[in-house]
Amino acid sequence: MNKLQRSGPMSMLIETVRFALLFFIVPLLLLIPTYFVLSMVSINAENYLWTAMIIGLIIIFVLYRRKRWGQGVIQLTSFLFAIGLVMVTSLFIPDPSPSQIHTEKYAYNYGFPFEYVTIYTEDGEELLILNLLSQEITGASVSPGLFVNFIIFYIAIFLINKYVIKESWLLMKPLRF
Repeated sequence: MNKLQRSGPMSMLIETVRFALLFFIVPLLLLIPTYFVLSMVSINAENYLWTAMIIGLIIIFVLYRRKRWGQGVIQLTSFLFAIGLVMVTSLFIPDPSPSQIHTEKYAYNYGFPFEYVTIYTEDGEELLILNLLSQEITGASVSPGLFVNFIIFYIAIFLINKYVIKESWLLMKPLRF
């Protein structure tokens, strides 16, 4: 960690923006040529585009390891807790009013405070976890709201940890005379 790189909400915000840009740009740069190459050899490209996404994630992982991005910026417990909160809120906060796309197709939006997962299904449930287990999903999409939710939860956890928990910990220490 260099002198300018400190652990805090602002450096975490910058690191998350970097990851979000890489998360969308690297796989996109791989998806476009993969689609054209697979289409040229008469293979149904939509069935194999997930491989470009996986390769993109591997490239991002290698970039982070080689360039040592994010080291010293992320507090692991706050990071994992923020990811857990994003997952739990999306799994267990229902979408009470799905959008009707077609006569038989509905779009359920999940995520709190910003929606970031959209599930398309013909006969769905209000909870994301029930829709994932039903195996009737006809499509899904993820928006950048995922990273916005993560940033909000991480900053809230970071500030609570820094000001509320640490100060109350100091107050609980026994006095020594």
